[in-house]
Amino acid sequence: MFELYQNESHANLCVNDLSLGHMVDANQHIILHNGKAILLDPGGHKIFSRLFSQVAEQIPIKDLQYIFFSHQDPDIIASANGWLMTTEADAFLPALWIRFITLFG
Repeated sequence: MFELYQNESHANLCVNDLSLGHMVDANQHIILHNGKAILLDPGGHKIFSRLFSQVAEQIPIKDLQYIFFSHQDPDIIASANGWLMTTEADAFLPALWIRFITLFG
């Protein structure tokens, strides 16, 4: 994980290197603002545990307010079921992709 930006009330963190072997690598972002957070493109189910741990190191999981899925590809959205069952976060995704989210649980 590395910091893209930080000031006294705001931070943008890039989480990388969560993939193993030949997995498709994608960057996840955590945007923190005044103690609350949004997670961008949380990735697939194979990285869920590692990403969950890294998010929890930054904020209490109860302060993860939002999750944004930019599109339906598995490297972006396959962990949706895990995030939506283990957090109280609201999820956002483009209307075009709503019909695909049911494929991931």
